[in-house]
Amino acid sequence: MDLPLTPSFGLVAGFDLKYLGRFFSTTHIRANVPVQRGQGGAPLLNTRGEVVGILISSLDNGSGCFALPIEAAEKVRREYVRYGDIHPGWIGINIVQTPKENSGTSVIVNDLLEETPAAKCGLKKGDYLLQVGDTKISAPEDVMNASFYLTAGEEVPITVLRDGSKVTVTVQPMMHPAVPRDVATSPLSHGAIPLKMER
Repeated sequence: MDLPLTPSFGLVAGFDLKYLGRFFSTTHIRANVPVQRGQGGAPLLNTRGEVVGILISSLDNGSGCFALPIEAAEKVRREYVRYGDIHPGWIGINIVQTPKENSGTSVIVNDLLEETPAAKCGLKKGDYLLQVGDTKISAPEDVMNASFYLTAGEEVPITVLRDGSKVTVTVQPMMHPAVPRDVATSPLSHGAIPLKMER
């Protein structure tokens, strides 16, 4: 818009997985930072000058914004560099929410689809999900957030509680067989959410 650099200042107001009843493909940063037209794609910086997010949309008539966390943006960038497009991972399980156990999780594997990465790696129906990759699981929303970072073909450890003991298995996600290729390459498509959620 032929304007000079125009910084804005504000506070992080929250970390949201959905807005107005619609889910994002991963947790977004909600910041009370006023934005103007043309600032989409601008970096969101912390007080140390480090980029923590990429501004993707305004809120409340420009008085706030949503930003994609830099870890999510880096995941997308890394896959474009390596593969030329997005490779969302899918492992083939359904989950349900249950009352929290002593382990602190309320997420249980309800079903495993046949001939999927989950079935082949040793996950079992009734396992309580504790951790997917680097993300600790305590609620179904954590699974959706963690699933964004799965990449087809790249192994990831999954830790579960089974019969009172922690078990870690290594799974190699694949591309979802039902997702059209042009949809799977969109980082914000449902193709980037490989775990079906049930309540």
